[in-house]
Amino acid sequence: AAAHRTRARARPSICCGPENICSSGRFSPKKIHIMSAKDASELKGKTGLKRLVNAAGYSAQGFRAAFKSEDAFRQECVLGAVLSAALLFIEADAALKLIAFLSIIVVLVTELLNSGIEAAIDRIGLEIHPLSKFAKDVGSCAVLFSLFGAAVCWAVLIYHAFG
Repeated sequence: AAAHRTRARARPSICCGPENICSSGRFSPKKIHIMSAKDASELKGKTGLKRLVNAAGYSAQGFRAAFKSEDAFRQECVLGAVLSAALLFIEADAALKLIAFLSIIVVLVTELLNSGIEAAIDRIGLEIHPLSKFAKDVGSCAVLFSLFGAAVCWAVLIYHAFG
């Protein structure tokens, strides 16, 4: 059992970041850095403030990677920024404005999760498989539903503000 645990720790893991994105905007396997299990384990087990700082750094890396490689995420970020700024000038109940703002966040979160699903599926293999197609289609449907929900929230806000 001890030998098995030693072998399991020696398995490499993949480190993907913004530097792993090729000019087409997709992850490039040629640019992926393979980390040893020891390297990967050094990233875990932090506590307190150090853990929070690390988590914030990983989140910033994820945001930059998604913004650089995902057109839809970039477009939704720009639209979200414009709509968020517009909230400052719309005279409406604070609760409606908050719901409209949170609907933007839901769209961005859903898009990030969909991108993560697509990247994981593509890492497994680029061949067309029914389960891969299902996972990608369901993720895309989740984004569509979040966009529809946001549109409804904004329509209600605009109706109450200007209707």
